[in-house]
Amino acid sequence: MRRIMRTRVKICGFTRIDDAVYAAGLGVDAIGLVFYPPSPRHVDMIWRQHRPIFTAFVSVVALFVNAEPTLIQEVLQRVPVDCLQFHGEEPAAACRVYGKPYIKAVRMQADTRSTNWKSSIRTALAYCWMLITRKFRVVLVTFLTGT
Repeated sequence: MRRIMRTRVKICGFTRIDDAVYAAGLGVDAIGLVFYPPSPRHVDMIWRQHRPIFTAFVSVVALFVNAEPTLIQEVLQRVPVDCLQFHGEEPAAACRVYGKPYIKAVRMQADTRSTNWKSSIRTALAYCWMLITRKFRVVLVTFLTGT
């Protein structure tokens, strides 16, 4: 069977609900919400009231950086989240405990060895996309960028 390649677009860092709704209307696949207080793109729990405005085909991704489990649990209770994204030093086991698909970011620096990040990416992305790829027989390539 021939494999289908599909590009998925996630835009992260929305602070205004109207901007996220506009992006969803343009066809983005995922809306990223930053739950990291030091970030200028940090959002609060007000987003919980607005999930129904996104279509069924727009995923909501909650981004955390070395967050306490209590914060992650609070967000999961209050905001309808489809996927988690971790940008800190969280080990894969800590990312899996929430029962949600997740993305684990790997910081690329001058001394980052490919063997280190390949292992982390395989672990995180395998869990996040395994069911989709098996059911629909597609190959997903993920590029994450940021500053």
